[in-house]
Amino acid sequence: MVVGVLLAAALLTGAAGALLLLRAAHGRPAVTSADELLPPPVGDHIEALDSAQALRRGISLTLGCALLLLSAVATTWYGPERTAPMTQVTTPVGTLCGSTVRIAHGTLVLKTAAGEVTVDLNRASSLRASSACP
Repeated sequence: MVVGVLLAAALLTGAAGALLLLRAAHGRPAVTSADELLPPPVGDHIEALDSAQALRRGISLTLGCALLLLSAVATTWYGPERTAPMTQVTTPVGTLCGSTVRIAHGTLVLKTAAGEVTVDLNRASSLRASSACP
């Protein structure tokens, strides 16, 4: 969930940064009638100031996008490891729980807290996967 939020934030931040960089490079995308135009030195100066501001914001947002992407990758690479799935086996003797080591010839070998235990699957009454042992 955290990675999804980071990636969505990176997408939005990167898009906003790209639009601002386009604005800085090509000007404001608008049509202005000739009677509303400012005199050339004043209009050019105002446009230069607006473009410089868009450029600064665009650079900041694209760097923020890169930081969010880096955070998403770091979360997936260096986040907590998934625990191995556990297997619970109920037999007439009792219930055993541990990670599966191997299954062969009708037997299941579980790695439990007490060590490796071999279970005869012909005698098992139930077999259940769980995320953790009780």
